[in-house]
Amino acid sequence: MALRADGRSDEQAFTTAVAAIGPVSALVAEQAKNHSRFGRACAAVGRFDRRGSAGGRRGPLLAHSLLWAALLIATAMFLPKGTQRTESGMFLILVLVPTWWASEQILRRALRRER
Repeated sequence: MALRADGRSDEQAFTTAVAAIGPVSALVAEQAKNHSRFGRACAAVGRFDRRGSAGGRRGPLLAHSLLWAALLIATAMFLPKGTQRTESGMFLILVLVPTWWASEQILRRALRRER
């Protein structure tokens, strides 16, 4: 509508709008990202986060998640090489991940009580 308000004809406005969107191949590639497994997983996490993080609780939960992600990444970076790598990986999966989940549940409960 803005292009038509500038005095362009319907055809000129349409052509300009289509050119601004970009080539069809780029649009198809962008849409394919949203239908990939990763895209669907990100969308599901986003829906879950919006549902569970209403109000002013988003900041503490985000900080908590970032701290735990940094801890997991740092631990993974310093895993020993060779045969001990499997044992260290099991430590990450069996100890750190459940501990993260439990601490998040405690934080969520505390934030609910705070309201």
